[in-house]
Amino acid sequence: MNEKNRLTPNPKLKLWAPKVRPERIWQLYQNDARGTIDEVLVHDVGIALYQRCESLLLVTSGRVTCPTCGTIFQTSWLGGRPEAVNQCPSCQWTITNGQYHATWRHQDLRAGNAEVAFRSYVEAYPRARSSRERTLLIDQLIHAFHIDLKSRAPNRSAANNLIEGSHARVVAMLDRLADDARGAPDRSDATSTWLATTEAMWKRRSGSSEAPRSTRPAVRKSGLGSGDQSPR
Repeated sequence: MNEKNRLTPNPKLKLWAPKVRPERIWQLYQNDARGTIDEVLVHDVGIALYQRCESLLLVTSGRVTCPTCGTIFQTSWLGGRPEAVNQCPSCQWTITNGQYHATWRHQDLRAGNAEVAFRSYVEAYPRARSSRERTLLIDQLIHAFHIDLKSRAPNRSAANNLIEGSHARVVAMLDRLADDARGAPDRSDATSTWLATTEAMWKRRSGSSEAPRSTRPAVRKSGLGSGDQSPR
């Protein structure tokens, strides 16, 4: 096999869980606002986020799940050469570091400074015993942030690693959900914290100490409808 072929990924190779569609998140919160619980939806969203977090943690540590036998093993990607071959210890499946990198490149699969939030969700979710507990864990996860290690200030919303769409569009959807939740007795503190933290994040990202909320990137009005209309 020549060098070019060894470094070309198989386009059909799907090793990582995809991001969750925003309309699933939107519907989950619309149900919560009405005081109704769709247990199937909560389960589906919760598991999808769980699998996405697992993928984030695997990529960040340079590991992979063998698509042939399911064994999780360490690659030599971290510090290794692109052409180095990694073989599953349980079967004959192999992947080079170059191919491994290509499977997750440009997919927001590096946990960064939100790793603690992703790991906490993976540890806590299997222990949740009710749809309400699962919903609260989902809420905590998608409202987490990448925190700058030096300044301890928010850099980026962790939801961008989890939900389809640009960073600005995902945050705009969560802003809209926070606005809709104003006044809810069990959500007021969390809503205030989210809005204050995103305000600080946009100020930091814009380089301004006085960036008003109105200057945040926004989605089209047609993309975030009122009532039960989900983002397109």
